[in-house]
Amino acid sequence: MRSRTGRRRTSRSRIGLSLTGALGLVASALVGGIGGTGAAFGAPGTPGVPQPNAVVFAEDFENGPGTSPQLLTDYVGDDGERYTADAPWLTGCNGIIANFSIPVAQLGNCVLPDSSAALRQLALALGVHSGAAEPSANDVVAAYTENSPGAGVEFATVDAIDLAGSTGRFLTFSVDAAALNCRVSAPQYQFGLVDEDGAVTQVGGTVNACASSSTVSVPAVGPAPARPVSVGTYASDGSFLFNGASLGVRFTNVNGSGAGNDAAFDNVRILDVTPQLDQSFEPATTLSGTTSDLTVTVTNTAELAAKSGWSFTETLPAGLTIADDTAATTCPDATLSAAEGGTSFRLAGDLDEDLASCTVTLPVTSPVAGTFTSEPSDFDSIGLNQPAAASVEFVDAAPALSIVKTASFAAGERFVAGQDITYSFEVTNTGNVPLTNVTVDDAGFSGSGTLSAVSCPPEAASLAPAASVTCTASYTATQADVDAGEIVNSATASGLPPEGQTVESAPSEVTLTATAAAPSLTIAKTATPDTVARAGDSVEFSYVVTNTGNVTLTDVAVNEIGFTGSGPVPSVVCPPATSSLAPGDSTTCTAAYSITQDDADAGSVTNSATATGTPPDPSAPAPVSPPDDAIVAIPAAPAVTLGVSADAAAQRGLAAGQTVTYSFTVTNTGTVTLRDVAVDAASFSGAGPLSGIVCPAAAASLAPGAQVICTATYTAQAADVAAGALSLSASATGTPPNAQTPAPVSDPASIAVPTAASVAVPAPAGSAARAESRASQQLADSGGETPVATIGLGAGALLIGALLTTRALQRDRRRVGGQRI
Repeated sequence: MRSRTGRRRTSRSRIGLSLTGALGLVASALVGGIGGTGAAFGAPGTPGVPQPNAVVFAEDFENGPGTSPQLLTDYVGDDGERYTADAPWLTGCNGIIANFSIPVAQLGNCVLPDSSAALRQLALALGVHSGAAEPSANDVVAAYTENSPGAGVEFATVDAIDLAGSTGRFLTFSVDAAALNCRVSAPQYQFGLVDEDGAVTQVGGTVNACASSSTVSVPAVGPAPARPVSVGTYASDGSFLFNGASLGVRFTNVNGSGAGNDAAFDNVRILDVTPQLDQSFEPATTLSGTTSDLTVTVTNTAELAAKSGWSFTETLPAGLTIADDTAATTCPDATLSAAEGGTSFRLAGDLDEDLASCTVTLPVTSPVAGTFTSEPSDFDSIGLNQPAAASVEFVDAAPALSIVKTASFAAGERFVAGQDITYSFEVTNTGNVPLTNVTVDDAGFSGSGTLSAVSCPPEAASLAPAASVTCTASYTATQADVDAGEIVNSATASGLPPEGQTVESAPSEVTLTATAAAPSLTIAKTATPDTVARAGDSVEFSYVVTNTGNVTLTDVAVNEIGFTGSGPVPSVVCPPATSSLAPGDSTTCTAAYSITQDDADAGSVTNSATATGTPPDPSAPAPVSPPDDAIVAIPAAPAVTLGVSADAAAQRGLAAGQTVTYSFTVTNTGTVTLRDVAVDAASFSGAGPLSGIVCPAAAASLAPGAQVICTATYTAQAADVAAGALSLSASATGTPPNAQTPAPVSDPASIAVPTAASVAVPAPAGSAARAESRASQQLADSGGETPVATIGLGAGALLIGALLTTRALQRDRRRVGGQRI
């Protein structure tokens, strides 16, 4: 298939061509750089990066023979193109258009079958090399030199190739070639251009068709064995600046030998290799009166052939001038004209072989603000593709800063007391002039602790427009911050422009939220001592209140919610520390209490209390601790004593019929009140019945230390008088408050009252009255047996004997058959 741009047949026999540079042909295979079919001139936008070249003419000889060979002079291209060669190169198996699939043993003007087979192999090799869809159907122009043709034209255009659309552009050539028998001799192609006057200019050196290191292995055909074929694509290492409307192409094989010199060619192309212009301003925005560098880049095409004779003149946009005489270029053999204060400049130069690009740079300026655009139409160029438009903006100074403040917290994260926080301040120069001494002012900080100084990197000393720096500060959250619920931090940035006053950014604020408030308290209550003996003992209650929440509590107080004591509820006293209690802290409150008798009777005092406090948020419910109890034990110790006495008259000696009154003094010597205090006469020696023992109403409830006197009466019998003494033994008891406590029983108390018979012995004068008085007093004070009053000194022994005898009889007479006698 063939592709071309701007081609038409012409009947002109003379071809016009203006050459401004000689072509040099690369006698080696191309690795890359030959463009595809169809014109696709370079486009701006990739300065310094070579672009593929464009094919403006191509002949692939596919409008040819099909299944039969054809002589070159008989071939007609798609648009009527015709080609020719010198006569010797059209005979002797030369100038034949053929492909591998032609089933002919003798092709065209070939005489030897192995020559025809070799031509078919050459066509197949080029089909494989070019990537043809069907390599065996690929048509080529082949020559197997059965004769000795001599040096001559092997290919030439008959009519001019119309390339009017390519005037003022760089062009070059390329061709695909394959060769056999390279060990004998190689084809040597010399390309040439034919101008409108028919003059031929040789371009570059010869192309050796055997020079490629690439080969294609072809199968045996008839007498031709299977073998490798040298293949390659060859292009000029130079180019020419085309300024005409048409041209002709020819190439000569300067090897005229019939030995070796066997080859084929295909895909004859004319390539557009015009360099590309690009332009840019740096900086693209700058201050009025300063400079921006305008750089124009000349970029070669992908084959990197030498390009000589190009030039351009650029007229600057109105309002721009060349700032000074420092314009410079990297282009070889360049001529640069760029005068200070000028409004245009010119560059003419070359691109050496293998040079990808070169540049020219010059400073431009404008004293006033505005946007200036260099358009493609501002360029008057030769041999170059026009650039895209480029703009530069000159602006008046407008210093400005922005700041964005962040904290080292994930989204939704809340802080706790003691947590480290890092604040970051991204400061950006949003103005159009550099700023020096850029600082951050973090004055708007609500934290209760100390925020570290803001640290900025060295780049903050001078911050260019659009540049940024990140400063940092650190902080450790306090309990007061948690109590407050949040930390608010607002900061601004400032910097000094080249001229004028310091500029300051708008503030940037970040708010961190504390962990959710969870106020709580506990109370631990103790009593010292926790066990007391009796009423009147003192107890001190202690209340240890602990803040177990995460916020500080104020006005911490203790509430007595349950007190079983019968006395006044203890008044709790708390230390000043309770006015503010931090999480984890404790305080101890106290209260004093004196045990009452009712408390002692109850056996214990229980005190239950809770603690409360006020959280930082007054609208939040006040926390109340779970209650805690302290119990004071009062072990019961019931006890009574008993004293018994008889009336004074009876103590002087009982006579038959005389009534004796017994008094029983009961004392509560224990720690608890006794109910239903009673006296029991355990033994009585009287011959008659003893009256019931009667206790007063106070005996119904007898407090510790209190006494009651119970009484009983007895009328003495003759037998009692005969016995000489009347004995009585009793004990007291009472019921304690706790039914589980055993009732106390006093030790027995006894008394012996003498009868008249036992006191009948005369006593010495004066002594009887004293003895009677002492006996009465002893009888009244005794809690046990009361000694009999002394009767007289002479009768003492007799009285003692009588008493002993009487008591023995009393013991024997106390009970008979369980009945008192």
